[in-house]
Amino acid sequence: MSVIWIVLAGLLLFTVSFVMFAQYKKKKIAHQIRINPMSNGIDCREFVTIGGISQYLHHRGEDMDNPVMLFLHGGPGEPILPFAQEFQIPWEKHVTIVHWDQRNSGKTYFNNDPKQVAPTVTVDRIVQDTYEIVNYLKEKYHKEKIIILGHSWGSVLGSLFSKQYPELVQAYIGVGQVVNMMDNERVGYEKVLEAAKMAGNDNDYRDLLRLKPYPPPAFDDGMIRNLMKVRKFQRKYKLSAGPTTELILNA
Repeated sequence: MSVIWIVLAGLLLFTVSFVMFAQYKKKKIAHQIRINPMSNGIDCREFVTIGGISQYLHHRGEDMDNPVMLFLHGGPGEPILPFAQEFQIPWEKHVTIVHWDQRNSGKTYFNNDPKQVAPTVTVDRIVQDTYEIVNYLKEKYHKEKIIILGHSWGSVLGSLFSKQYPELVQAYIGVGQVVNMMDNERVGYEKVLEAAKMAGNDNDYRDLLRLKPYPPPAFDDGMIRNLMKVRKFQRKYKLSAGPTTELILNA
């Protein structure tokens, strides 16, 4: 009897695995852009020297004559590329989308010496990186201007870049637009403090009270430690999505 159950379990596991693999292949094929002389599409992965280091770009679109959109990811340090197919496939009919792993992030991180790159990770340097990439894309696609989409931290970068180089920007799109980071932290702290109190969790409430005043006036090591503690409680009370390894850039 036990042998029969083992065989049935094996058959079930095989069937489930086969169905999942078939769905994966179907989805992958559906998302492929067929590159041929008639399509003018692009699905290109490359490393380009930007700001003196090798940086990763991924281009996708069904027609290279379409406008080009540079996607500035959040974090800092959280490339969206692994999840891009969940939302961007319909966009590819209308724009060529370029994902960039910013310095010390994603594939750019692994293609350089992180210890050498880390001291250069400043707001000014990444704005300059954006400038170099936009000019590279202009030349590559023969465009006068590029669309900029910034998500979360990328909206900070996109806003700074668009203000500094408006002549290079066809349009700017802010997703999860950051307006006042310190005020965001204050509101988030007040909400999680209230959530802990409403839940009757005295230990969490006291731990959060110990962080006052929050946020502190200066970005320093203490600020980063307290930010990580607040994020831990925010995740616990469903006020923050997923694990966060948020970095504070040097000014």
